[in-house]
Amino acid sequence: MFERLFRRKSNQSTQEPFRSQGEGLPLRRNYKSYEEYLRHQAEKLPKMLPQIERSDLEYETIIRERYREVADFSGKNVLCVCARLGGEVRGFKALGALAIGIDIQPGEHNAHVLYGDLHKLQFPDGVFDAVFTNSIDHVYELDLFAKEIGRVMRPDALFYAEIAEAPPTGYEVLDTSDIRPFIARLLLFFDIAWQRKITNITTYVHWSGSLLCMNRKAQRASSMPAKSSSSHETGPDGNHKGSS
Repeated sequence: MFERLFRRKSNQSTQEPFRSQGEGLPLRRNYKSYEEYLRHQAEKLPKMLPQIERSDLEYETIIRERYREVADFSGKNVLCVCARLGGEVRGFKALGALAIGIDIQPGEHNAHVLYGDLHKLQFPDGVFDAVFTNSIDHVYELDLFAKEIGRVMRPDALFYAEIAEAPPTGYEVLDTSDIRPFIARLLLFFDIAWQRKITNITTYVHWSGSLLCMNRKAQRASSMPAKSSSSHETGPDGNHKGSS
């Protein structure tokens, strides 16, 4: 039996307390340093590889079926952020895209996903037609992440973000129970072209939330898709800051 609809399926409970980052910002897991954040996020795949492998194959199908209704990705350059084993990358490739993923722990012999830090993308400015993530809840610095996504997008590119409206469990960094702070913050960097409700169900996850389609500020999407579908310290920007 699946857990209740708005809860992620996980055998782990939250290990560290969450704390406020300030007014208007979502609660964040209280890591002692950015390095601790990276270590914690990197340990998930080795610990849960069998479950993630099964879910990855199922998520590939979800992406292929959902996004064939959204846009024509044939010949488009698509970046998938926090792609783990690459189910979303393979899904976009099946739709004709030239897709690549990044993750801080892509596993061994992964032909679809490169090592990469979502706060410091290793790509030139303005090279992607679309950027996708389902892992905003795994972001450490939301503003820096948004700036990096906007930097690698072409002027007419779209940013697709799937956000679980669910409480954090073992590895989520930000509390997305209420996505309004996320939307308010993202609006500093993007315009929302459209938004719809989605549900993601695999053997590993079962959550409902929102899919946001966004443009870089001052850019507009051409149309809404016709049909709906049934994550003293040196920070990620390299600067010194107080502990979170």
